[in-house]
Parts: sequence; C-alpha cells; structure tokens
Amino acid sequence: MSNYQETLLEQQKHYSEPIFYNQKNKPLNPRGLHKIFKEILERAALPAHRLSLHHLRHTFATLLLKICKYHMFQVELICF
Repeated sequence: MSNYQETLLEQQKHYSEPIFYNQKNKPLNPRGLHKIFKEILERAALPAHRLSLHHLRHTFATLLLKICKYHMFQVELICF
C-alpha cells in the first residue's frame, strides 16, 4: 500500500481538491459533471434515465474486485 501512495502525484494525495475543471479552469461542480455525463449517455444512445455516475463507481468497484489480487489496493482506490 505504501508503494501505491509513493507513486501518486502531490495533487493526487489531497483528494479534497477538485478533480475536474471546466473550460474556464474553474472547479466543475457535481451538477455540471452530472449534466456532461447525461449528455454523453444520450449521444451514445444509452438510457440516460437509468444510469448515473454512482453506477459507474459501483461498476468500477465490481470489476476491480474481479481483477485485483490485493484487497487493500482495492479499498484504497475506492475510498479515494
């Protein structure tokens, strides 16, 4: 686990800071991110009313459980 933390960039260690920024280089708020996600789903002809960013989080966690060998690595990625 410590090896993983050593590979992070300095800004990745402080997860309270924004991850996504808009075109004006301002932090993207959750509502804006949600809107972008829904637009992408519609362009891909996917049911936007049935999918959410939270679904992606669970999909990521499920797939990670299937492919990762180290449980602590999984927990660390999901919790950040």
